[in-house]
Amino acid sequence: MTLRSTSDVTPQMQLEPRAEDGGFQTAVAEALAEQKKFAAAMVPEPPKLYKECLDRLARAATDLGVAKSHRHNTCKAGAEAQAKLKTVQPGLSRVRVVEQYKGNMAKCETASAVIASLAKELSGGKARCASLKGEKPKAKDEQPMSGSVSGALSALDPSGLLR
Repeated sequence: MTLRSTSDVTPQMQLEPRAEDGGFQTAVAEALAEQKKFAAAMVPEPPKLYKECLDRLARAATDLGVAKSHRHNTCKAGAEAQAKLKTVQPGLSRVRVVEQYKGNMAKCETASAVIASLAKELSGGKARCASLKGEKPKAKDEQPMSGSVSGALSALDPSGLLR
């Protein structure tokens, strides 16, 4: 079997040169520009469930702030009642102060449990919302979520413990 070398034979075919159609090239360029413009205008809106998830997350952040304030007040009242215990004389007044102390400390413990629960909800809620949007959940050392939730979290937790 013998292999022949090949070369371009176009010059030997004596083809007539064709005139380029400038209108066609312009039309193609305009169509591409229009397609890019249309694609840019079609920014997908986040799904409804994602928005609802972000709303729940924002409410949980607000509730966390209220719970921290409530815990601060009840624990402070418990500490004041404990200080009164040292100075009050035995009798009915002491019984009343002991009951105030126990009540306030129970409220303080309950508020602490609520805060822990809301903090867990916030940390798990970020991953749930990201999965609803179709994103990969961010690691704890990455930047916090953007938007109003981030602002709410930073306002409620300036130390950054929840991020």
